[in-house]
Amino acid sequence: TLESTGEALLTLYRNSDFAGSPRIHRYLEVGETLTFGIPFSLYTDDASAITVTVDGSSFALSEDNKEQFRIFTKP
Repeated sequence: TLESTGEALLTLYRNSDFAGSPRIHRYLEVGETLTFGIPFSLYTDDASAITVTVDGSSFALSEDNKEQFRIFTKP
């Protein structure tokens, strides 16, 4: 699950290599929540505005409000 804690551009791909057309490419609104299955890859222009929850554990993509590319796959 991805939750926006601030306005942030999100580009999300339903694979782990940023290939093909993105499933989402838009600005998220504060409080917006999206749920996806793994694998996926994403780009955001403000990593501090995106909180990720996986198996009940939550974390911000970053403490810095910088752009970030991230890949999520099963271990």
